Amino acid sequence: MAANKPWSPARRAFQAAVARKHRPWEKSTGPKTPAGKARASQNGIQHGRFSERELDLFAKIRAYIEATGAKPIHPAKARSWTCPLCRTCLAPSIWDELEGDEDDENDNE
Repeated sequence: MAANKPWSPARRAFQAAVARKHRPWEKSTGPKTPAGKARASQNGIQHGRFSERELDLFAKIRAYIEATGAKPIHPAKARSWTCPLCRTCLAPSIWDELEGDEDDENDNE
C-alpha cells in the first residue's frame, strides 16, 4: 500500500476541477426541517458527557483536586469505577465525598 503523500499542486487543481464539474454540494443531504436541524445539532453530544449533571460533577472533582492537591493514581490501584469525563482514576476518597454530596442532593428532592 502506498504511503499517504501530500497532493501536488497539479493534483490539487485537478481535484478542484472535478469537484466544480460534479457540484457535490448541490446533491448533499441533511436535515431540512427545524426539528431535524435541532436533532442534528446534538450529534456531537455523546452519552451525556456534557449534561449539566456531568459538568457539575466534573467541576466538583476539579475543585477537590485544587483544594486538596489530590494526585491521580494508577488505575490498577483505584476503584473499578472511573470518572466518565476524563477517564482518570483519583484517590478513592474523592468518590466517597462526591457520592455523599449527590446522596444529600437527592434527599432534598
